[in-house]
Amino acid sequence: MHEYLRPVFAESGELDGADVVGDEADRVRQERYRPVHSVAQALIEHVDREYDVHVDAPVALPSGHAHSLGHDVSRIVRIASGRPGEVTVWVVFGTEPGVLSVFAGFFSQFDLWFCGCEVCDEPWEEIAGSLEEVVLGLAGGGVAESLGPGRSGRARWALTRWRRDWSGTVPSLGVRRRERHRWEDQLAQLPDGRWSGWTVRADADGHAVRADP
Repeated sequence: MHEYLRPVFAESGELDGADVVGDEADRVRQERYRPVHSVAQALIEHVDREYDVHVDAPVALPSGHAHSLGHDVSRIVRIASGRPGEVTVWVVFGTEPGVLSVFAGFFSQFDLWFCGCEVCDEPWEEIAGSLEEVVLGLAGGGVAESLGPGRSGRARWALTRWRRDWSGTVPSLGVRRRERHRWEDQLAQLPDGRWSGWTVRADADGHAVRADP
């Protein structure tokens, strides 16, 4: 496999050259985060080259993820292999610079700690680093999901073995019974409820190997 490399951004240019409207100071603060979307696109292109996946856009979010979306959307990209047991990932671009969400599996969702407001002072490099860790972690190692007992049991997910453990729970109350049963049936067929990462694209000799998580 070829190693992923983050795009290089000039200090002036993408950060300082954007058109400024409205309150100039606030807008400039937001524009500082524009590279995050470029990093997301670079990640999508990287996994498309290196893994045997299909990239589709625009697409809609499944209902299990749509209710958790907390920002306006400009584009949704789905990354999937079509192989049973391999994770499906959605990268959701917000309308404001730097605002995006990542969803995976049936109910995994990744908080990148950025709301897009004018007063946010999170360095864009930190957001980009978290995004890279999540997308590359899903690509190489997948994600584990589980459902608590009963209709009100919480849905749990975990992406581990990286710089930090990404994990969380979301309420499953309100999910249709038929949908919950589908989740339970499919997760029961996965080893420990873990969606695997994607198969690496075949090399020049036609050999396909799975990337190390």
